[in-house]
Amino acid sequence: MGCLLYEMLALEVPYNGRDLARLAMSILRSPVPQLPVPFRSNGMLVAIVSALLDKAAENRPSVEQTCGVPLVANELAFWETAPAQSEVKKK
Repeated sequence: MGCLLYEMLALEVPYNGRDLARLAMSILRSPVPQLPVPFRSNGMLVAIVSALLDKAAENRPSVEQTCGVPLVANELAFWETAPAQSEVKKK
């Protein structure tokens, strides 16, 4: 979940490798990447991405914990009430 969120925000993958073995080594040995500058001012977002990219799986928040973070919960609530694209096109 952390890699996906990072890639959505940064528009690039957090770790690189020419093959699966090198990608795995990059994930294990490289520091957790920082978000691009425009996102660094949002401390909550930085904390969520950093926690989701933690090297130790037992330290990463669960989906339920992540969805309970106010920043994420607010976004989920917005999208739950937003009309579906099919409903918008009918109008």
